[in-house]
Amino acid sequence: MNLLYHYFLNGKHKPTHKWDHYFEVHERHLQRLADSGITLLEIGILDGGSLQMWKSYFGHRARIYGIDINPDCKAHEEAQIEIFIGDAADRSFCRQVLSQTGPLDVVIDDGGHKASQQLTAFEELYPAVRDGGVYIVEDTHTSFWPEFIDTPDKKTFLQFAYEKVLDLHGWTSQQQHWERFGTDPQDRAQDLPVTEFCRTTASINFYDSIVVFEKATRREPSWQVTGSANNA
Repeated sequence: MNLLYHYFLNGKHKPTHKWDHYFEVHERHLQRLADSGITLLEIGILDGGSLQMWKSYFGHRARIYGIDINPDCKAHEEAQIEIFIGDAADRSFCRQVLSQTGPLDVVIDDGGHKASQQLTAFEELYPAVRDGGVYIVEDTHTSFWPEFIDTPDKKTFLQFAYEKVLDLHGWTSQQQHWERFGTDPQDRAQDLPVTEFCRTTASINFYDSIVVFEKATRREPSWQVTGSANNA
């Protein structure tokens, strides 16, 4: 049974709003972290129910933080739950939050959903996610809604995430990995740089309206051949 969805449907909590297919995604990526004493930050609180859901799911050792632009959300604080009032599109505010939370294990962005908010929050908070941690951006369908695309270059969060897929290939795009196949460098695209994102990200997972980034320190991949034609 999906414990998160069961709590969502049957638990005693304040109002919370989620698409039902989100719970399968959450369980897939978060189950291994349950009862491990994590630090979680959720952007977007609204009625406070989701913070209570995370508190129940992750257990009594978890530290749960929330961000919302509405000062009234401060009233949703309770044991294990602390709330910061501010805009995730404000870099200085994000840094102030991190100065008080320390490193994070889980970030869930269910905030204002504007591109500027999603992009700024990711750029400021993702580096603070620990190895083995997870960064989840919900409601990415707003990337198709013009009123939510408020960046100067009109870049959406989905476009940003697609570009990050390229970053994952920093090592394997390099010429040294292709020379052994006799590939002419002129026949290939330019080598991609090996970025910090490449070095610290295990995977990017795309779902309907959700993007999940899994954090992990990576080493440069090595290419090998094993076995023998004599064993065919």
